[in-house]
Amino acid sequence: MIKENVMNQIWDGIIIGGAGGAIAGLTVYLVGYVHKKVVKRIEKDRVYDWLKASTKDKIGERYRSTRAIASWNNMTEDTPSAISRIICKKAWKAS
Repeated sequence: MIKENVMNQIWDGIIIGGAGGAIAGLTVYLVGYVHKKVVKRIEKDRVYDWLKASTKDKIGERYRSTRAIASWNNMTEDTPSAISRIICKKAWKAS
């Protein structure tokens, strides 16, 4: 009888520990996912607003290089090219 009670306590501890670990793992994953999406949205809006302010519909002033976009927005050179597709979609919807 005592051994059975001890075994039940051990199994209860294992189940509670496993459930707690699973909840913690999901929480860490979701927080990371939300953080990545928020940062991407902030950077996208920053680049889009900067491009609207920095370019004009005149010859020689329509385009900005990836290096210029990255430099003016405090990003690595990979970031503007990675979000350019999203910016193009936003500009397409706005027109």
